Amino acid sequence: MRFTRKDLEKLTVLDVAEELYERLGTRSASLPRLELELSNFKDEYITQIEAKEKLEAEEKAAKEEFLRKQRELKELKQKEKELYKNKSLVFSTRWNNLTDKRTCLHKLGLTIPNPDKWFKDLISSESEELIDKRLSELESIDYDIKRQLENEKKTSHLKKLRELRDRYLYETDWTQSVTDSKLDKSVKKQYIMYRKYLRELPKLIENKQVLDFNVMKFEDWKDNSPIFEGWNEI
Repeated sequence: MRFTRKDLEKLTVLDVAEELYERLGTRSASLPRLELELSNFKDEYITQIEAKEKLEAEEKAAKEEFLRKQRELKELKQKEKELYKNKSLVFSTRWNNLTDKRTCLHKLGLTIPNPDKWFKDLISSESEELIDKRLSELESIDYDIKRQLENEKKTSHLKKLRELRDRYLYETDWTQSVTDSKLDKSVKKQYIMYRKYLRELPKLIENKQVLDFNVMKFEDWKDNSPIFEGWNEI
């Protein structure tokens, strides 16, 4: 087997090729045998080059795969960050809508010096299910607190309303006197209707036929003369 000069020059990069050239020069071995050895070394050299190229291709592919995975991980973290931000916003809105955070936590069996810090730690460390459960419990307690406050406010207002109503009834008693009152019949009828309005106002408010909790004086009432469901003209 013959080799061109170009083939031989390629093989000189191998240390073993120098030894073979030296052996060719000294003719310590037969030329066919040396050519066979050179051929074998050439095949081994080409195999090594191909293996190296294959390894480099695999390394490149592995690097590209690593970078792809890295990008996916970054995108996933960004999505999780956005999801947490949105989740945090929803939970924070529910938290801020509570009437009395400290009282709600206390009724839940938790004595928390700083409720806002407690909630911030909760949404940063616990699962969405647990946060939602805690908020649902607090919202249930808060609903009872709001209802109690509304009832207390309504009771207080109704009490003031009754006191004012009684005062206006007392101040208009004279209009119903048969002997003392010198009112015109039409005006007296207005006073009768006005006093009926005063007496039934608490019940009308209870039935939500009247949304305004104010008690009108006769001078204000007569221009409007409100007639409600269930009233009969006199």
